[in-house]
Amino acid sequence: MKKRDQKLQDMFVDWFRGSSPYIHAHRGRTFVITFGGEAVTDAGFANLIHDIALLHG
Repeated sequence: MKKRDQKLQDMFVDWFRGSSPYIHAHRGRTFVITFGGEAVTDAGFANLIHDIALLHG
């Protein structure tokens, strides 16, 4: 694995570990996610939708 890829993976793991208490605290709750219309045309939009779907699961 390239150094850059490893660094990105390490950063994601750190982020996920830090966010897990919040995920647990809000499990089963309803909340609103809002984003601007320009997000739909962004190259990362599919990733955003994937992340939102993970929140539901």
